[in-house]
Amino acid sequence: MLNNLYESLSDKDVSRIIDDVLQSKEKDIKVESLIPYARQVYENLNVNTNTPTVTLEECLDITCFDFAQEVMRRFLHNSAELERFRERETAKEVVSSNWMPDMCPSCGYELSESLGDGYYSHPTFLERCPQCLQKIKWDD
Repeated sequence: MLNNLYESLSDKDVSRIIDDVLQSKEKDIKVESLIPYARQVYENLNVNTNTPTVTLEECLDITCFDFAQEVMRRFLHNSAELERFRERETAKEVVSSNWMPDMCPSCGYELSESLGDGYYSHPTFLERCPQCLQKIKWDD
């Protein structure tokens, strides 16, 4: 099993390779920026490089496929991150109940402070949960 060869690449580096892949497709030429990775695959798959069982051309195809999977993985990860950000930026009503501290609707963090006599102070000035940074709204 091969390790992810692209994991350490920055998004900017991945973007450059994507551009190269697209230009190579238009010009019907090899993807030059993926050849070093194809060589790594070639060395990993062939026990003896003097009599290879997998050609460099096949390794370039494998590399292109693996790179496409990396792009999809990053896209899904970034989409999930964006969705979490959007969710956190949508103000949610603080969870309140009698004789209990107010709680963050996302993470359950106690927003209120006990006054020691069964009552709680309610920090209605808070716009976000200090724990998870969820935007919160207080009941008027």
